[in-house]
Amino acid sequence: RRHIAYPRRWDIHCTFSQHAGSDWYRVLEAYWVDWHSQDPGSSSWDWSADKNQRSMLLKAQERGADTFELFSNSPVWWMCDNHNPGGADNGGNNLQTWNARNHTVYLATIAQQAAQEWGLAFASIEPFNEPSSDWWVGPTATQEGCHMDTGYQQKLVQQLRQELDALGMSSVAVSASDENTTDEATYTWHAFGDAAKRAVGRVNVHGYAYGGGGRDLLFEAASADGKAVWNSEYGDGEETADQLVTCLLLDFYWLRSSAWVYWQALDSSHWGLIDSDVGNRAVYAPTPKLFAVAQFSRHVRPGMRILSAWSERAVAAYSSEDQRLVVIYYNDLSSAAQNVTLRLAGFDIAVPQRVARWASGVCVGSRQYEELPSVTLEALEDGSYGLSSHFGVGEVQTLEVASAALSGGGGASGTHASIV
Repeated sequence: RRHIAYPRRWDIHCTFSQHAGSDWYRVLEAYWVDWHSQDPGSSSWDWSADKNQRSMLLKAQERGADTFELFSNSPVWWMCDNHNPGGADNGGNNLQTWNARNHTVYLATIAQQAAQEWGLAFASIEPFNEPSSDWWVGPTATQEGCHMDTGYQQKLVQQLRQELDALGMSSVAVSASDENTTDEATYTWHAFGDAAKRAVGRVNVHGYAYGGGGRDLLFEAASADGKAVWNSEYGDGEETADQLVTCLLLDFYWLRSSAWVYWQALDSSHWGLIDSDVGNRAVYAPTPKLFAVAQFSRHVRPGMRILSAWSERAVAAYSSEDQRLVVIYYNDLSSAAQNVTLRLAGFDIAVPQRVARWASGVCVGSRQYEELPSVTLEALEDGSYGLSSHFGVGEVQTLEVASAALSGGGGASGTHASIV
């Protein structure tokens, strides 16, 4: 249905007011330091700012990251009504109307600087973050944020599109709106007029409805207008990876997201893939979430086609390039240990064939991306193919069929992986 990517998102935009209760490591330095000039070569701009975050971005690129999105939690402090990028005093709109275009000029100029001076091309820019939320209240803020109603959002996506085009960056997409939940995102998208929708290249949404929300309704709304969907931020504070895996599979099944982005690799209180204390520059042990994500990210690779798995607990991905079929299944914590039979239809497969397997448990102390003995895929009487694999409680398994041609050499229509 959609190509899958595992992108890196980069938050680069403003300076967080110290009086808002921020920790030192959350303070971001702005490149546009005052309003006197829009010329990025003038003294109003400081391109040496925020060097640590920029260094991290470039190190990611050096290590193989190839899809980058620039996003903004809040406009720069001097563009805000109360000069606080933690939010308005009453949680309402906080971007000064006369600085609305400056906000988009800022983002477009950073993308241009990155391409011309840093050797990094942003694929997209998201001009706001959870804009419909009402918890961006400056006096009590502990992180950056800015409420923007749907009318303001529409204005900004159109202006950002214009600024990018004026700088010769028509290939950089505008994404929107990074709402907190799929239901909020659906409401926002329906509120957008035709001009705003044309300016948007992709619909972004966060996954904080967890198991709730109408994922399918957002997909239907976005796809009706020819837009792909990213889950551009997911995170949870659970000790296990149960909720993460469940939600990721729901996103494959209902949201049909073409990218899936985790909140922070390094964080505390079970929010990270690796437990850490960023404020004290300490990194501890990997969590079960790291290995659970690996079950997906090491096998469902960019460019693969997602096939119907007929189950909210499973996803199937196919590579036309090397005829590799990947099936991932989750035997959740409410299920007993059991043998699971997988049936594949719509393929021409030379059998018997040995199928490689990897497994991770979602709980602390369980398997950590272990390679298991292979199992045999065999022909069934109805012309499909089947295999059986034993799953422990709370276990994710990834199975790879090394050679599986689509029947008749055609497309993926009619192909599916079902669980018995």
